[in-house]
Amino acid sequence: MKQARAPKASLFKSLLDQEMGTQAKQVELITLLLLVVVILVVLWLWQWRLELHADTGIIHLNVFELLLNKN
Repeated sequence: MKQARAPKASLFKSLLDQEMGTQAKQVELITLLLLVVVILVVLWLWQWRLELHADTGIIHLNVFELLLNKN
């Protein structure tokens, strides 16, 4: 009887490990997709330029230059 229970436990553990492996792959895929989306948004913001009209003239800055500008 003890020998009959051991394979069931290892079978359950094997199935659990396979399920956790599948979930880990899904998490990796979702994380990779989110990283790609964030990179694309940052690149889009980098290319998007603002026209700032001031008394001295027109200034073209992207969002990051505007945020980092201390003037």
